[in-house]
Amino acid sequence: GGGRGEGGGGSGSAAAARSSRADDDGSFGVPTYRGVWVSPAGRHFCKIDGAALAGPGKKNEGDRGDRATFATADEAARYRDKVAEKRGMKCEPNFDAAGERIVYDDSSVAAIAGGHGLESGVVPALSVINIKDLPKNVKPLLRDPKQTSRTGATNSKRYIYAYRGVCRQARKGHDRWQSQISYGGTNHYLGTFDSEWDAAAVYAWAHLILYGKEATEKAQREGEEAAEAWEEE
Repeated sequence: GGGRGEGGGGSGSAAAARSSRADDDGSFGVPTYRGVWVSPAGRHFCKIDGAALAGPGKKNEGDRGDRATFATADEAARYRDKVAEKRGMKCEPNFDAAGERIVYDDSSVAAIAGGHGLESGVVPALSVINIKDLPKNVKPLLRDPKQTSRTGATNSKRYIYAYRGVCRQARKGHDRWQSQISYGGTNHYLGTFDSEWDAAAVYAWAHLILYGKEATEKAQREGEEAAEAWEEE
């Protein structure tokens, strides 16, 4: 159960922007990169001229089954740059000649998030998120019970946030749960929910999209181990 994130509606221009940065399967272009996309499962891939690049030895450009996928956006970006250079194509590169990442300012595409239950300032890749569409493989990430809060206070046994990415908003007779995630040096608001589980599940999905499957599974393992150790104390 639980409620949806609160949010406003989108405009016609936002819808047009969404179509150029979103696929029918829920994949989104990753902000600040060129030609790098992420699937709802958290796998990164790359495109040139709108077609997904096939993996080594695969022939069908644009075919989802043949596309090359990567655990991180950087890996996908390097592959795209390499393929573009090999083909002699003039594309905006993700890395300069010295191998340093070029970070593009994609603030203009923030409007893409409109109408998905998220604040308009959220990164576009997160605009796919809606608690009603939560993938079955996404579970909340357990939080280290010893982790200090932003105020510097350690969680007390009286009340421990069980999951990462959530905070309680106490209101008269009805608690609500806010979810937010940090990415690119900015905190992104993901919504306010009726249950801690819903807020945490949305955070976990955002983590999967932004940081990839490998990093999310690592965070899940670390949380489970920390929670087990806490219980044994």
